[in-house]
Amino acid sequence: MLVQDRATPKSSKPSSPALILPSSHHGDHRRFVPAKSLDFSTWAFDNLYKILAVCFLAATVAALFFLRSAGDTAALLCFDKTRSASSSSGGGIPYPRISWNSVPPIKPLDPSASPYASFRSDRWIVVSVSTYPTDSLRALARTKGWQLLAVGNSATPSDWSLKGAIFLSLDQQARLGFRTVEYLPYNSYVRKSIGYLYAIQHGAKVIFDADDRAEVVGGDLGKHFDLDLVGEAAAPKHPILLQYSHADPNRTVVNPYVHFGQRSVWPRGLPLENVGEVEREAFYTEVFSGRQFIQQGLSNGLPDVDSVFYFTRKSSGLESFDIRFDDDAPKVALPQGMMVPVNSFNTIFHSQAFWGLMLPVSFTVAWLQDLLAIGYQQPRLMSLELDRPRAKIGHGDTQEFIPKKLPSVHLGVEEVGTVTLEIGNLMRWRKYFGNVVLIMYCGGPVDRTALEWRLLYGRIFKTVIILSEQRNPDLTVEYGQLAEAYKYLPKVFKKFQGAEGFLFLQDDMVLNYWNLLQADKEKLWITDKVPESWVSVSTEGKTSDWHVNQATLVNQIVDKFPVHFQTSYKQSTTEGRLIICGSEIFYVPQRFVGDFIDLVEIIGDQSIHHKVAVPMIFLAMDAPENFDSSALATVVYKAGLSANDSFTSYYTANVPAIYPLKVHHEYDFVKLIRVMASGDPLLQELV
Repeated sequence: MLVQDRATPKSSKPSSPALILPSSHHGDHRRFVPAKSLDFSTWAFDNLYKILAVCFLAATVAALFFLRSAGDTAALLCFDKTRSASSSSGGGIPYPRISWNSVPPIKPLDPSASPYASFRSDRWIVVSVSTYPTDSLRALARTKGWQLLAVGNSATPSDWSLKGAIFLSLDQQARLGFRTVEYLPYNSYVRKSIGYLYAIQHGAKVIFDADDRAEVVGGDLGKHFDLDLVGEAAAPKHPILLQYSHADPNRTVVNPYVHFGQRSVWPRGLPLENVGEVEREAFYTEVFSGRQFIQQGLSNGLPDVDSVFYFTRKSSGLESFDIRFDDDAPKVALPQGMMVPVNSFNTIFHSQAFWGLMLPVSFTVAWLQDLLAIGYQQPRLMSLELDRPRAKIGHGDTQEFIPKKLPSVHLGVEEVGTVTLEIGNLMRWRKYFGNVVLIMYCGGPVDRTALEWRLLYGRIFKTVIILSEQRNPDLTVEYGQLAEAYKYLPKVFKKFQGAEGFLFLQDDMVLNYWNLLQADKEKLWITDKVPESWVSVSTEGKTSDWHVNQATLVNQIVDKFPVHFQTSYKQSTTEGRLIICGSEIFYVPQRFVGDFIDLVEIIGDQSIHHKVAVPMIFLAMDAPENFDSSALATVVYKAGLSANDSFTSYYTANVPAIYPLKVHHEYDFVKLIRVMASGDPLLQELV
């Protein structure tokens, strides 16, 4: 933490001198030594060697600390403050205790100290500057009706100036009296926080955040943002905005770049599991403008993307990124309960949202105190009941908008007709599986692969549920044992009652989703036509104890089945034989979900293995001739491979699934994506 230089604290009052009675030993005699004179000069002379020793020790400690903190001019001050704070709380950061009703006001500087002390404006543009004024900044300074405020840092030239702009140097920032100043690094754009407070103190009702490269299209912010917010009575006079639909209660995050023509770009902060949601909106609703307190504009060139995007994208040759958005796309608003990452750059903040201007630094309390001290009025608080049923959307309430598909040279491929075809394929796959839940069991390390699996399959399916023996709440990985994985499925079935069906997949099998579009989603799918996966084993003669034990449990359970389940199972099996299926992949349509749940409840706590229980449940639910056996009939199933056999040697994009596969870390995932790209070329964007 860096802090500003502070005034030297006043020295404490000297304490009253105390009479010291030292003892002296001379032979066997003891006596009091007369007290010495306590005047300062005498004391200093007698203790000179002690004073020098203490000073040398203090200088040594300070020098060591300074060298360790080279480049940090406020390190010593920081150490002093941090040390006192930690000592008072046993090593932790003490919870701040602030009397919010008695925060002393901070008044503008005296006119003798600043020529702008009495200046006030409703509309401010705040920028951070590190170099001399650019042409873009000169244009911002001429924006009609707006006051430009430039905030300097340690890299800003000392003679920085621009006609029409107010400039705050580091020295001027330190004299403003803001508590926040103490916590801001010297060479950082976050010093704009001081500019926000200065603008609010000087009458700001609207703040536009920009930088010295920003250019306002047309030079008129009013053409791109709603600058005059209105109350309930006048709201109908404002234009109508499109709003993302709230029809799906499970959808809480959107990628706004899709709406503006870029389907493979996402903003910093978007959860990676949502990156694959590239389809356009089925429909929008409508809302009045004039009530949006934070309005973000998009920026052509290189917008605010995260490091995953930046370091996994390729530009042609040595050209820099130049991502373009659709200037003609209509504005779009977010409904209650839906989120999207927002960057302060190229963003309008109205006074009701000024509290949200704080940039990411420590100790938030200082920011809130400063807001109160400069007279900021907290907006009226409203309780939001996120669980409250939302208004129904009627047919007349919907509006359609089809976003453009703008070229994206950052993909590293030529955006011609083939890319349009690939995006069209992706839309078809998403339409087919968009209401199907993928339940994936991960036997590998979920901390290295869970996000990757969601990134791969989350582009296609309604959602991806991950089970593993390595439960991880941070990655939303639920606990489950592979030997009884089927027992965890009813919980997922009940959670997604509106899904068309559920596809179970183990992480040692690759799913080529593009080869399943002809499968019947109203029927059961399982690998009953794959002889390496579906096996009938005799339970008589030379049979392992495990097979005998499992067969006994199956017979006991089947005898408890209701008549229709029992009849279906016995008609499809032969007495004295046990059906075993790898069960790495199978599909249960919604119409069989109730039967599946009932059968699992009958099994109860019996230890029937997943490979035995799943085929038993399937044969009880329906006869094999009613399965869509052709859906998974061509699955590549390689059993008994050696450790040296490479997955890439037998992978093919022409079958629905391939077994086995081992993904233990990111490098394995990259190899998988590269071979799968032969069936889904857009996967090349992920590596």
